[in-house]
Amino acid sequence: MIGDLLRLRKWLLEMGCTHVAMESTGIYWHPVYDRLYGYVELVVTNAQHMKAVPGRKVRREVAERIAP
Repeated sequence: MIGDLLRLRKWLLEMGCTHVAMESTGIYWHPVYDRLYGYVELVVTNAQHMKAVPGRKVRREVAERIAP
């Protein structure tokens, strides 16, 4: 899994990604955060808060809502 996260980090940087936002679901976000910390700006959101955001939860819409 660590190798996959390192490949994800490399890909994000190659694509010019400067910010990553993710929901804090249990402890599952920790490895992703640890491998991206210091490379991109990270935003971790509260999953309960995201459930309260009105509207359908399709991927693009959710990304736009939690983006800084």
